[in-house]
Amino acid sequence: MVITSMKTSFAVQFRALSVAILALGLSSCSSTGSKAPWSDSSSTDYTLISQNLIDAVAQYPELDPRLATVQVADPDNAFERQVQKDLTDLGYKLERDGGDDAANIVSASIGAADIDDVNSSLYTLSVGDLTAERHYAQVDGNVTPTSELVIRGAQARAVNVDDSAFEGVDATLTNVVFKADDVPVVTAAQPKALAPTVGESSGQVSSKSQTPVKRNMYDRENLESNYVDVFTGYEDLEQSILVFPNDSLSLGDTNKLIIEQYVEMMDPATDILSVIGCSHGQTDINNGNSVLALGRAHRVKEALLFSGVEHDQVLDEGCWAPEAFDAMPNRGVVLTLKRRVNS
Repeated sequence: MVITSMKTSFAVQFRALSVAILALGLSSCSSTGSKAPWSDSSSTDYTLISQNLIDAVAQYPELDPRLATVQVADPDNAFERQVQKDLTDLGYKLERDGGDDAANIVSASIGAADIDDVNSSLYTLSVGDLTAERHYAQVDGNVTPTSELVIRGAQARAVNVDDSAFEGVDATLTNVVFKADDVPVVTAAQPKALAPTVGESSGQVSSKSQTPVKRNMYDRENLESNYVDVFTGYEDLEQSILVFPNDSLSLGDTNKLIIEQYVEMMDPATDILSVIGCSHGQTDINNGNSVLALGRAHRVKEALLFSGVEHDQVLDEGCWAPEAFDAMPNRGVVLTLKRRVNS
């Protein structure tokens, strides 16, 4: 009985001490971390915010979760931890150490709002050069967007903002604004009729994949480049076809070597590089031809940029179709070194 009484007394004292420690810890957190937006993870549904931003990023073909690999570090806060979980759930392959070839480094952060609503916080998700950012706040106990979604560092394209998971969203905020910092914006020529001589399947190509900036070369008359006006002042010096595995964006050692050779041949004062990503014929990926063509072009451009070539010296575009044809490689990238003609 004495032993039981001692145990009971110790248990009561331990519980009392635990409550005191917990209270002290909560008090400390409230005083030292109250300005950190992620200090109280229960107050904000990071899942909705994370998925909202990732959904916009994933609509870029080169960041399609079925094909892209992203590089992550140990998360610094609860929001970044949620982002990494949602990326995994969506199908992205996560690498903890991408090394020198890391092209899609992920970072997520929460910052102070720069809009009038002081209750909002700015949430930012970056994958490689692309950044998606938006303000969110607690409204009637629910998290909701309080600004339009902004995309930086990428070409403008059709991006659907899905706010269906939120309640009471202002309909005027359900859209995207492009602020392509440090990225050249290329204005395409006026749309032309589909080329009647490319192949019998030309009439099957959907115009839904076209963007206001660059069009599928397959849809342009005589496979004309979106940069036709720029190329008028240049002549071709060298051209190679970089072959990719089926349904893949992997460069491989051979293609990396070819890219290095082109960088060595290039004169930054007079030269530019044309990069045309191609995917023609059957693929096991839904909407795979456009995803693969644009993704391959982007992968080659990334490698060139990492080698020191400037953004505005690499002009990339895509050519894709559901049927194979002879004018372009079925699964590869046409890389052309062009030199400015002396006038």
